[in-house]
Amino acid sequence: MLALKAACADETQVMTVPHNDMEALEEICREHEAVAYICDSVYSTGGTVAPIRELTRLQAEYGLFLYFDEAHSTSVVGANGRGHALDVMGSTNERTMIITSLNKGFGASGGAIEPLPVMDHDGV
Repeated sequence: MLALKAACADETQVMTVPHNDMEALEEICREHEAVAYICDSVYSTGGTVAPIRELTRLQAEYGLFLYFDEAHSTSVVGANGRGHALDVMGSTNERTMIITSLNKGFGASGGAIEPLPVMDHDGV
């Protein structure tokens, strides 16, 4: 994800929020009309997890777009190995995207995206 940060910054403003600092994220949501929060649902070191319930509260209140990388929890966390985000949320919605690599958890190649985004006629 870090490799894409510079490429995204060519097209939009990119800010870094300290891990799980929901007060800082909420302030950004108050100040900007459209905000996307990109994070690992389970961080690769220390066993720390993203505060999914607080993130979904911000999503409901401000329309926050959530993008979860589930590579560290797919196959080992949640019912049937579905990962931390889905285990807490139960399902996704049109403002949530979950991506994962099958390489780490399942020892397979490939990846998965849930859900596939729906685009309008302008490709947005």
